[in-house]
Amino acid sequence: MFNPSDYGNFDSRYVKDVRLGTRVVQLMARGGRYEKAGHAITGLRIIGEVDGDDEAIFRPIQKYINGTWYNVAQV
Repeated sequence: MFNPSDYGNFDSRYVKDVRLGTRVVQLMARGGRYEKAGHAITGLRIIGEVDGDDEAIFRPIQKYINGTWYNVAQV
């Protein structure tokens, strides 16, 4: 039964926590650009000369709702 004065009725629908998920490494060949929806860049590895093959490190942004972690689709 739904009771408007019981905040437990509402808590299960809201984000209770946020975290970063497992890291993903993406090669940015020859100075290329790269982005992943729902991810944050957490590091860059610059290798050698300008416009070389560099790595971008991403981690998905995750939200916790009603006991389950979900990846954020887009920021």
